[in-house]
Amino acid sequence: MADGRGAATDGIVGHVCTNACSFHLRGSIANLYQALAPIPGGGSYDGDVLGGLRHGRGVARFPDGSQYEGDWSRDCRCGRGTMHYTGREFYCGEWRDDARHGHGRQRYANGCEYNGQWQNDKRSGAGEFFSPAGDRYSGAWQDGERSGQGRMRYASGAEYVGNWSKGVRSGQGRMMWPPTPGTPGDSSIYDGEFLNGSPHGKGRLQLASVGEYNGEFAAGKRHGRGKMTYTSGEIYEGQWRDDAREGAGVKNGTDDVVCERDRIVRREGNDGPRGLQESAVSPKPKETDPEIGDADCAAALVNHAVRRYIDMSGIGKSLHESN
Repeated sequence: MADGRGAATDGIVGHVCTNACSFHLRGSIANLYQALAPIPGGGSYDGDVLGGLRHGRGVARFPDGSQYEGDWSRDCRCGRGTMHYTGREFYCGEWRDDARHGHGRQRYANGCEYNGQWQNDKRSGAGEFFSPAGDRYSGAWQDGERSGQGRMRYASGAEYVGNWSKGVRSGQGRMMWPPTPGTPGDSSIYDGEFLNGSPHGKGRLQLASVGEYNGEFAAGKRHGRGKMTYTSGEIYEGQWRDDAREGAGVKNGTDDVVCERDRIVRREGNDGPRGLQESAVSPKPKETDPEIGDADCAAALVNHAVRRYIDMSGIGKSLHESN
C-alpha cells in the first residue's frame, strides 16, 4: 500500500473524483486502489467506480472542454446520459458501449437537430431532422442516412413523401410544389419513380398552369415515351428525348407527326405526307413570362416549368452536412 499501487477486491464500489494528479475519495479507503488509473488522454472524473473502472453515475470532463454526465458501465458510457461537446453541440439520450444507441436528441454545431433512434453511434430507425433553414424530415434512417419511407417538408413549401435510399429520394414517391408567387392555385405534383434524387422511370407530372405529362423520365427529364396534355386541350403522345419531343408521335389522337428538337417538322394524315413545317418557335420564355403561345409551341414553356419544379439539386443540402 505504501507505493499507492495494488488491486482491490472485485465488487467493492466507491465514489471518487480522479484526474492525472489527484484523487479524492468518498467511502472506504479500500476503494482508493480502484481510482488510481488516470482517464486516458487526461481530464477528470467525479463519480462511482467498480473494480477500478467508472461504473454507476458520474461526470467526466475531457481535455478539449467537452463533458459527459450520466450512466457508466465498466468504464463505458452506457445507459442514459448527456454529452456536451465544445460549442453548442450536445447529445442527450441513451448510450451503449460508448456509442449513442437507443433514443436520443442530437444538436449539431451548424444548428441542425435530430431526435430519434440510434444504433452504434449512427442515426438508424425512426427519427426527425430539422435544419435552421426550415427543412424538416420525418421517417426512416439507416447507417446515418435517410433510408426507407419518409416525409420531407422543405422551407420553400415543397413536400416529398415516399422512399429514400442512402440519403436521396429513390424509388416510388410523390413531390408537391407550392404555387408560384403571384399565381394562386398554380401548384404542381409529380407522382412516380425516383433515382438519385430526380424523377426517373415512369411517372406523372401535373403542372397546373401548363398541363399534364404521363410517361417516362430519365435523370429528371421527360425521356422515352410519354403523353402531354396541354391546358388548351391539345395532346401530343410519342417519343421524348432530353425533355423535348423527338421522333414519331401523334397529335390530338389522329395526326401522325415527326418532331425534331421539340418542333413538329412533318405531319402525315390519311392523304399522305403533307410536308407542313411548324411555324417558328418563339424563344424559351423567361421565368417571368406567363404566356404559353400556340399549342405546338407550348413545349417551350413546359420545358421551363419542368426545370423549375424538378431541379432540386440544392434542396436539403444542410441534411448532408451533419453526422
